[in-house]
Amino acid sequence: MKKDTEKLLEKAVEQVKGRTGDSEQLNQSASRAWQEIERHAGNPVSQSGSHVSETGCARFSRLVPAYHNGTLDEAQSTLLREHMRECFSCKSKLRRLQSAEKAPAAAMPVRRTPAWLKWGSIAAGLMLMVLAAQFMFWAGMLPGISADAITVNSMQGIFYSLSGREIMPVSAGDVFSYGETLKTGPETAAVVTLRDGSELELAPRTEFDVVGGWQGDTVRLNRGNIIIRASDQGSGRLKVLTGDCDVAVKGTIFSVRHGLKGSRVSVVEGEVWVKKNGDNTVLNAGQQYTSRAGLAPRAVAEEVAWSRNSSEYLEMLAAVSDLHRAIENVVMSEELRYNSGLARLLPQDTFIYAAAPNVVDRAESFFQAVEDAIADNPRLSEGWNSEEGLELQSHLDELKNVVYGLEGVFGDEFIMAVSRITDSDPLPVILAESRDNATLVAEIEALNDRIAEESEGIRPFAVIDDPFADGLPDPPLLAWCGDGLFAMSPSLELLQQIAEADGSEGTGGFAENPLYEVIASQYDQGVDWILAVDFPSVADLADAGHEMTSDEEFVNPFRSIGSMIAKRKLVNGEPENQIIFSFTEEPTGPLAWLAEPMPMGAMDFVSPDACIAAGVSMQDPVIILDEMLEYMADADDGSYEEFADLQDEIGLDIRNDIAASMGGEALFALDGALLPSPAWKVILEVYDETSLQNSIEYLLSMANTAAEAGEDGHQLVLQKSPVGGSTLYSLTYTGSDITVYYMFVRGYMILAPEYSIIDKAIQYQSTGYSLVNSPDFIASLPSGESVDLSAFYYHDFRSILDTVKEMVNTDGVEAFSFLADMEDGPAQFMSGLYRTDSELVISSNNDLQDCLSILGVVGAFADTWEEKAEAIQP
Repeated sequence: MKKDTEKLLEKAVEQVKGRTGDSEQLNQSASRAWQEIERHAGNPVSQSGSHVSETGCARFSRLVPAYHNGTLDEAQSTLLREHMRECFSCKSKLRRLQSAEKAPAAAMPVRRTPAWLKWGSIAAGLMLMVLAAQFMFWAGMLPGISADAITVNSMQGIFYSLSGREIMPVSAGDVFSYGETLKTGPETAAVVTLRDGSELELAPRTEFDVVGGWQGDTVRLNRGNIIIRASDQGSGRLKVLTGDCDVAVKGTIFSVRHGLKGSRVSVVEGEVWVKKNGDNTVLNAGQQYTSRAGLAPRAVAEEVAWSRNSSEYLEMLAAVSDLHRAIENVVMSEELRYNSGLARLLPQDTFIYAAAPNVVDRAESFFQAVEDAIADNPRLSEGWNSEEGLELQSHLDELKNVVYGLEGVFGDEFIMAVSRITDSDPLPVILAESRDNATLVAEIEALNDRIAEESEGIRPFAVIDDPFADGLPDPPLLAWCGDGLFAMSPSLELLQQIAEADGSEGTGGFAENPLYEVIASQYDQGVDWILAVDFPSVADLADAGHEMTSDEEFVNPFRSIGSMIAKRKLVNGEPENQIIFSFTEEPTGPLAWLAEPMPMGAMDFVSPDACIAAGVSMQDPVIILDEMLEYMADADDGSYEEFADLQDEIGLDIRNDIAASMGGEALFALDGALLPSPAWKVILEVYDETSLQNSIEYLLSMANTAAEAGEDGHQLVLQKSPVGGSTLYSLTYTGSDITVYYMFVRGYMILAPEYSIIDKAIQYQSTGYSLVNSPDFIASLPSGESVDLSAFYYHDFRSILDTVKEMVNTDGVEAFSFLADMEDGPAQFMSGLYRTDSELVISSNNDLQDCLSILGVVGAFADTWEEKAEAIQP
């Protein structure tokens, strides 16, 4: 049977090869051949001939299941295998049957798209639609939207449009698209309106163009002078670029003049942000900015005098100037105080002292200036007379009644202090000179009456004539009006101490407290606002119930500090802020390790574009290590012996091989890209790079030997490459993709995540393009007598913010709205620290709260040091 079938097949094939009939003949022959094969194979053929009528791939596809099950005869299997060599469909059908046989009987799980991928795809699609719509909007491609960006409202003189090399005259009513350059003639004044409603008033010989953007229009001022009434930008901002500074505003009236010597920005109303080379300045009404030191300032009134609305602008400036002067008089004054007769009268156990100028007597001019400015400004006046504004006015009237009633009653200074009686909780004290006791008592009683009407008869103040009298009331606050003296406190005993000191003309009491001598020395230098703290007393309160261990005592940076002084005053019109820690004994631990002010050569490797830089000058590392070893020996807890055993075990003299190789400077900087991979670098001073490198290689070999015996077996791989006559080292941990590069350059070791960062650092040092020579950095340096610093921290907030904005450029308006709110903060912050034998000084020309914030950094350092104390001891 088998042989007959094969003969039949061979005969059929030979017949097919030997004949070349038409397609109909071929189909008939193929059908007859299949009938014969199936008849000999024992496969039934239906009477209808359905199988016979099948042709092509369909007939072979019907055979696949039988072939897979092994029930197909050999002739048909041979034909099917030959067919599947060229037929992908039948081959796929066979593979599906084979895969189904291998799969478990359980139902196949439904593949679900991950949620993050689904929503990410949706978000990406929406963002793409938004970007496309934004592009179409600015291009004027959306229905009902025009591409016209500028409309000429009015003009006097000749106005031109510049396109390529052509110059065309412009008429009132003409409209222009983004990017078209416009120019006013020598005697021309014109007014144009932007699409967002902002109005530009153009002076003669002014050339500019406007470009659209995601966050609003940008006016590019090539030259000339413009006054802009910016519309409310919503979440965006109107920007002006002059080539040497960038200006950003929201709903503001301001002037920008740009010429050969630079740019001048003057503000009539609102707030303006000016940025140049990473330096950011916030201007308020009446203030001005010049982009170059050689460009002298000019009165804002003169800058807008040419405007058709000059009278309106001058009225605004007059009101704003009065308001600014009043606020400055209330907050700060260059009329410093050089003595205080009140300080002596405080209770003996006073440990917090704060003094401020008499702001009450300055209140009338302040309130009057505010009201006049509001009345003269239609926009402010509208809000002032609204329902919310009227409610605010009622509260302000109550405050004015109290403050005006006290005008002329007090002396030049207010003192706020915190004192305590033996074994009692700290209690506050307010102290001032009283020039009119009768008026003061009457105002306090009137205030009592008003409070009682609103609080069911509660009268919080009780005025007493004699703190030693019997039967005195016991309200929340006691006010004593003595002979030329006003004191208030919840403690009768503290008022009695003040009365005793007043009777003895200030002898005894607080005058015998060491904190008083520190305060008196500050008055000798002149004070405006001052805060003095007895540091041990505050530390005792903070650590009540906790007894420090010897380890904590050693690492505690504040244990040798006796007092802290924070002060703020104007010096030649510039704010000076300082925090001064005075030592009661020779400091040890971290404070002793800090070096006295000295030049930092490491700063030469940092560019002026760095967004963050922090550096410190330490004592000789050998001295620091010796002090730590001495402490370990005195502790007598076995730690010194353990350290000696460790050195013997590794065969390395840490003091002479490592510490003696290092210098005292250390600097960290983010100098370049912040995201996604921060361009950080660490710069360490090195005196003996050969000894240090040998120690590094020896320690690496020891570490790798130990790692071979471990479970993971990961190694630290050190590679060397010659670069420009020096050696570039790269250190990689095989268990990660992290590599650190370093080089030794002119007595410093520079470490970074990429060689390009090191290469740029070397260029900065060789060319002088460095942070230490940056005018912006120099301008932010704190005032004071010291030429150098022991440590510093510097950041350029706007450069950080710009980087973040670039990273979220496609996240839409909401992200930019959030970042815009952050831009209102200070642009550059610089805080310096220097140490002498008797004190530690933190100084800043920024706001006092910025200066105080450095204490948080110091505190965090102390906490971290304490937590790691055991870990750093062998």
